Amino acid sequence: MLEAIGTTLTAADTTLAGTGLDTRLAGPALDSRRAEYAVTTATAGAKALTALAMNAQTLVVPSTGGWPRTELRGDQAAGRPVKSAAPRAAAGRPA
Repeated sequence: MLEAIGTTLTAADTTLAGTGLDTRLAGPALDSRRAEYAVTTATAGAKALTALAMNAQTLVVPSTGGWPRTELRGDQAAGRPVKSAAPRAAAGRPA
């Protein structure tokens, strides 16, 4: 999934048009990236886009058999501490 998001972001970042972003982003993430395109365009590239890492650095999935299951993901931007978050329920049903 992260690879597909990264591919879409790379294509949109190249043109600064945001075409296709709504297939992989929604809500604040989509709004934020579109705003970055506007700022980058308005500053003629002086304000570059924020680089986004497209790799999960940590994934903890419990071995429970019941639903809902929870997962915890974490990432760390270069030079920044890892932020902790409460586990969230994973949507879906058993396969």
